[in-house]
Amino acid sequence: MRTNKARAGRIRTTFPAQIHPDGGPTVSGYILNISKFGFRLRLAALAIGDRVSVDCEGLSSKGQIVWAHGTEAGGRFLESLRMEPSIGRL
Repeated sequence: MRTNKARAGRIRTTFPAQIHPDGGPTVSGYILNISKFGFRLRLAALAIGDRVSVDCEGLSSKGQIVWAHGTEAGGRFLESLRMEPSIGRL
């Protein structure tokens, strides 16, 4: 069973985001946490294996969904993000 606890290295957020599944319509959601390797989303259902583009607060990156449960899903970025460690910002 999944817990609501973020893994080390992840930054908790509630940024609104636009999610663009490959071959599907754009959906609005929220990024709940993010790291240089992955992200957790709250939005309408996505399926494991879906490839998506995530646009949020000036960030635009491609990823793949690796888990999904109800209105939440987690993914990994296809290319890791560069983050500023001193302030934990993208």
